[in-house]
Amino acid sequence: MVEVTEEKFRNIFKIPPHPFLSKEFIELNKDKVDRIVYLILSSKKPEVGLLAGIKNRKLICPVSAPFGGLFFRSDYVFINQVDEFLDSLKLYIKNNDVDLFEIILHPSLYNKSFYAKSVSSFLRNGYEVILPDITSWVDLNKLSNGFNYKDARKNCEFASKKNLKFGLVIDDKEKEEAYGIIKENRARFNRCIYMSYADVIKLNKIWPVDFFKVTLDDGAMIASAILYKYDPDICYAVFWGDADHGRKLRGTMDFLLLNIFEYYKNLGFSFIDIGISTENGNPNAGLLRFKETHNSITSLRCKFRYKNKIEKVKHNTSDIQSKNIGDGTIIWQYVIVLPGAIIGKNCNINSHCFIENDVVIGDNVTIKCGVYIWDGMVLESNVFVGPNVTFTNDKYPKSKNKVPKLEKTIIKEGASIGAGSVILCGITIGENALVGAGSVVTKNIPDNEVWVGNPARFLRYV
Repeated sequence: MVEVTEEKFRNIFKIPPHPFLSKEFIELNKDKVDRIVYLILSSKKPEVGLLAGIKNRKLICPVSAPFGGLFFRSDYVFINQVDEFLDSLKLYIKNNDVDLFEIILHPSLYNKSFYAKSVSSFLRNGYEVILPDITSWVDLNKLSNGFNYKDARKNCEFASKKNLKFGLVIDDKEKEEAYGIIKENRARFNRCIYMSYADVIKLNKIWPVDFFKVTLDDGAMIASAILYKYDPDICYAVFWGDADHGRKLRGTMDFLLLNIFEYYKNLGFSFIDIGISTENGNPNAGLLRFKETHNSITSLRCKFRYKNKIEKVKHNTSDIQSKNIGDGTIIWQYVIVLPGAIIGKNCNINSHCFIENDVVIGDNVTIKCGVYIWDGMVLESNVFVGPNVTFTNDKYPKSKNKVPKLEKTIIKEGASIGAGSVILCGITIGENALVGAGSVVTKNIPDNEVWVGNPARFLRYV
């Protein structure tokens, strides 16, 4: 999998799956993430792609929208090509220091065939299912003689007799009032509102944003709605709601929705996406029931995640600046690791340690508390360093020496150094060698030997 430029990506996938992945929408919202990435397989004819944002080591799609999804060149893409893409995506996540990937797929309204293939492929390729949202849309082509549900029809008839008036909001002050009714409605029912009035208006730069109102005879606004005309065939219902005094009047919302549906049907639209009836996957039973009794079709909007299983830091008190840390390595409290350090897999670095820049540590290394690893040191795989071991890297240290002559120290594979030992610089401790606790090592130690004392001397073979 490779990252490509936006231009190359858009040339491959000329039509986005839906408007929330359009070039204009992404440009408007790109500041919501650290950067945008465009991912394809490095084949001659990539069939599947992903546009996502990276923020705080998370790869997220959508960037800032109700849903995202994968790009595809054709409705007839082979499902094994989707599988190949998602399998490669896991490697991209692993190799690019991403802790978590999350995606919200577009509803099947936008492409039933590819939606089904996407869901199947995510499930079979080891992606974790997040509790899906329940979403709804209305087929305007099937709208005739009002709502199918009897009580909804009666409510509309009752509202009509009260001389309620429906209209498009043109005046900016009235638009803000319409938004305020929706905001108050959501607060009343403990439902979040994720867009400010300014956010809504900003989208008018890229597609028409319609505001609707229902008023009494005296002109008082009692209900409102906001929709995007963002696709030649589909409108998107952003928000709707009634004022408290509008709710007391039977049929206000029924009257509002029927007029909106008829308005867009007359303009030639086929569908209205009326969004989700869930909060983090948990259904709002009343809202879902309301939509279903007003001609909506109910479906699932699936969400998936993939967690990178690399554990690099056990405690948030550590200052880990290096990105070159292997899978399964655990770093405990109050450890500092500078950017240039390289640490292998499955290491255990205990608290109160310091690891400088020009340091290489292999796999399965254990470093106990209070150890400082200086520039020029190499600890090969399976090394054990006991607590409070002291390493050095300059035989003739001077304060504020701008050109120190640093010596290289190598601890070979499988060697163990006992607690409180002092290791002078410029030496090599051999494979599987053992240094006794409290020793002062001043010369090279051959493989498979035990050295102890001050200065350390050969004691026996391992």
